[in-house]
Amino acid sequence: MENSSTSKKTKILITGANGFVGSNLTKYLSRDSSLEVYAMVRPNAPVNFLRDFQYKENNKDKWFELVEANLLDEESIVKAVSDKEVVIHLAGFVSDWGKKEKYWKLNVEGTQKVLKAASKAKVKRMLFLSSLTVHGLNGHKYDNEDTPRDVKNFAYGETKKICEDLVLDWASKESKAESAIIRPGFIIFGPYDKNSFFRTLDAMKTGIFGLINGGKKLVSYVYVENLCYGIQRLLKSPKVDGAYNILDGNILWKEWISIWA
Repeated sequence: MENSSTSKKTKILITGANGFVGSNLTKYLSRDSSLEVYAMVRPNAPVNFLRDFQYKENNKDKWFELVEANLLDEESIVKAVSDKEVVIHLAGFVSDWGKKEKYWKLNVEGTQKVLKAASKAKVKRMLFLSSLTVHGLNGHKYDNEDTPRDVKNFAYGETKKICEDLVLDWASKESKAESAIIRPGFIIFGPYDKNSFFRTLDAMKTGIFGLINGGKKLVSYVYVENLCYGIQRLLKSPKVDGAYNILDGNILWKEWISIWA
């Protein structure tokens, strides 16, 4: 799907563009001259920081367009996906805790609506942001994309696993479409992170942070701009299929926390 600077730009839609990964990805890909980027956000979502880097130096031309749509509103999703060639689906409910019904509605049913709209728009490629939690939370040492997906009793990971299957099944039934599943390192860090990093620092500062089993377990990590680079490679690759783990490396929890400290 490579484009030269003189050829027609590829129209891409990024769902969940106002999230941590989404905001970084929007900024990263919108600087690619071969792409025409549309950043999808839910209605009334805070987008001030997206607007901070939406306009070019002349303050008139835009790097990307903002599009409003709700994962629970099929009509708005169809409108957002219309005439796009690639969809990078990041939107969903991300949390360690929550009601199963919310995970199901936003992650599974939301993904189903996006895929249905993608079929109508004849989208050529679907990139879906999944999670390494599909492999379960029991600890996996230097495993790869073929590691069994044996997540149990964890609603977020379970719905991500279901969504992976939905995306792969969609691509298998669309005659001219491809899909890729993206599983980033367990810890994603970098600009616009408003949750994990600051919460950890607050807990460390107040003295309530603790390590399970002395922090001897391995954890994978990825810098958010490196994740964006990996997604860009999948976007431009001549062919994609299946799952792709994107991470910078593995480190012991206690070593990671010592770096943050």
